[in-house]
Amino acid sequence: MLKILYKQDGAIEAKEYADGADFIANQQFEVPDLEESLEITSASLDDKELDFGDKTVSGLYHFLIK
Repeated sequence: MLKILYKQDGAIEAKEYADGADFIANQQFEVPDLEESLEITSASLDDKELDFGDKTVSGLYHFLIK
């Protein structure tokens, strides 16, 4: 399970996906689940914290697609 905590309008929101591939697929829709520029406060995959440089939705997308 991919768990994402991100900031939106000053509040911390959470979103969960079955896995990284599910997140990537949802971001590729004409209207993606999450705006690319949203700041991510943390992301974990199968309860392991992910360490990626660009702490945005776009940064997580590019980290996972590699």
